[in-house]
Amino acid sequence: MVLRIYATHCSAKKNNSLKDSGEKVAPDELYTSRRIQRFMGVCKSKRANWAIFSDLYGVWFPTVEHRWYEKPPSSVTEKEFIGLLSDFDKQLRSYDEIWFYYNP
Repeated sequence: MVLRIYATHCSAKKNNSLKDSGEKVAPDELYTSRRIQRFMGVCKSKRANWAIFSDLYGVWFPTVEHRWYEKPPSSVTEKEFIGLLSDFDKQLRSYDEIWFYYNP
């Protein structure tokens, strides 16, 4: 059996009520964009493995909680980018297939 995960990139649209709360939440509670909500909803309904690729946290699985953040892709330094790629490889190495959803 092939072990597959679906991933998509993060979004600037977030639940602003969490902004200054310091509360940690799962990605489905933080991201409010229709694209990500639709992606997560389909993955959940199909019981598929999924994750969000965050510009700050790297690979963010649905069972992990983080605080609200703001990190535009344009602010990611080369050193941070290398770290994000390393995290991507490390976190997803056990999967046979990685399907990345990108909505232009």
